[in-house]
Amino acid sequence: MAGVFSNPNLPIGFIILTLAGVLAGQMTYKWRKDLLMTTLVTVAIAIVGIWLGTQAPVRAIVEWINELKLVQYQTPYGPMTWPVWFWGLVALGFCYLGSVLPIWRFAQPVNYVSFWLVLMGIVGSIIGIFIRMPSLGDFPAFTGFRVKGIIAPVLTGFYH
Repeated sequence: MAGVFSNPNLPIGFIILTLAGVLAGQMTYKWRKDLLMTTLVTVAIAIVGIWLGTQAPVRAIVEWINELKLVQYQTPYGPMTWPVWFWGLVALGFCYLGSVLPIWRFAQPVNYVSFWLVLMGIVGSIIGIFIRMPSLGDFPAFTGFRVKGIIAPVLTGFYH
């Protein structure tokens, strides 16, 4: 996870998405706000946060963090660089919050907001496929059970 955060487009969006999820838990369970309003507000915040993370001024902050050369030593898994160390601490903090906070305050609402983003991505992909190739490529319905270059494990006695 820490290596993924070294991509300057990701950390700010992830952090804002997490904060939007925490806000969703607060709005739903403590403030007793309507679920539809909570969803619209927090998903909008998450989308803006993800977009904001890709903008040059915000990316510059993450790139500055990644360019610092404060930690560099060898481990059995490769060199421990500053970005891996720093973003590893951020990931550790995220995991810590997920383990000590009540489900309703952290894990459930963050997953709820993330669900809507994933659903929008799936729906957008389906719409994109139909726009780009409405005929779905005229693929044949059945081509047989044989795949070129692959021998099925069942046929070779692998499972016996």
